[in-house]
Amino acid sequence: MEPSACNLCGGRAQQFMARLHGRDLLRCGQCGLRWYHPTPTKAELKDLYAAQEYVAAEYFTLEDDLQTNHYQHMLQAADTAARRFPGGKVLEIGPGAGHFLQFCSSRGLQVEAIEFSQPLAQSIREKFGCVVREDPLEECGLPDGSFQVVAAFDLLEHVQDPAALLREIWRVLAPGGLLFLSTVSTDNLLDRVGALLHRLGLSAPLAKLHPPYHLYYFNKPTIKRSIEQADFAIEALVQENYDSRKATSSLPARLFLEAVYALHDMSGDKTNFYATCRKQTRD
Repeated sequence: MEPSACNLCGGRAQQFMARLHGRDLLRCGQCGLRWYHPTPTKAELKDLYAAQEYVAAEYFTLEDDLQTNHYQHMLQAADTAARRFPGGKVLEIGPGAGHFLQFCSSRGLQVEAIEFSQPLAQSIREKFGCVVREDPLEECGLPDGSFQVVAAFDLLEHVQDPAALLREIWRVLAPGGLLFLSTVSTDNLLDRVGALLHRLGLSAPLAKLHPPYHLYYFNKPTIKRSIEQADFAIEALVQENYDSRKATSSLPARLFLEAVYALHDMSGDKTNFYATCRKQTRD
């Protein structure tokens, strides 16, 4: 296998973890970042996000519960954005069903979006009447300092080049602007259980934890390094457990997840990162 350079540190001391979904899951031997190789092309990703099975996934179709950790973080982010930048401009990349946009709009903020999935993009346009672009941020040609706030919930794991995306977010943010992001974490017991079962010959749990549309996976050192390397200051970085109802419709699997989550609550090492980041001025 030809070495694949790490997106974060550039290292080529890769470690093979598993063959999943027709691709190799690799780990950087220097910094610990994980990724799929080869990375899907833009056309392949477009097809994946346009597929009915993606749009109809439980992630989007389950009834919303504003008491879940995910929605509480979105609400808190919208409150922070409105408090610091009254009437400011917000760009959300990958808005999904549009909950964060709704929270921001109801607080008097101006909203725009970038959504890779054409069906979801059209739904957002119809719902909010706002500008929704379907190309990656790096290809949109937005002016420097266009927005006071950028949100990227559950996004960084989906993109072909996370480092380039963070640099571009820095560029389109106004001085002192805020970035809210969340992404999956590999710093938890659930991930270790999946890896162990894979070594024992049961690959389905590891494949579930590493779906084909997630291209990169972060631990605490790599997410912090990714953010800071793009010249953001981290104001807050916390871990939360992914909603078990969205993870699986199987009651036994959900009960298993809840048991693991109870252990996560004791250790503090949970399934997802939530970060609040402030744009720093470059020398």
